[in-house]
Amino acid sequence: MPQKEKKYIHVDAEVLEAFKNRVFAKYRTLHKYLGEELSRAMAEYLKDSRNAHTKFATHTFKTKQKASFALYVVV
Repeated sequence: MPQKEKKYIHVDAEVLEAFKNRVFAKYRTLHKYLGEELSRAMAEYLKDSRNAHTKFATHTFKTKQKASFALYVVV
């Protein structure tokens, strides 16, 4: 089981209320499940956004000695 940490964060009140309502509708309680669902939602976001926000760009530079090298940039 992964280690859990207690964090205090500021979130949009409407978003939090909507999230809590969805968790409550699913489990009929927030105890225990609010944190689990939040962890799941963040993990899913990271998984989905990793591919969407990672783009590889290449650019080739030529030097005076006619050597070239490529620059790889992760955006």
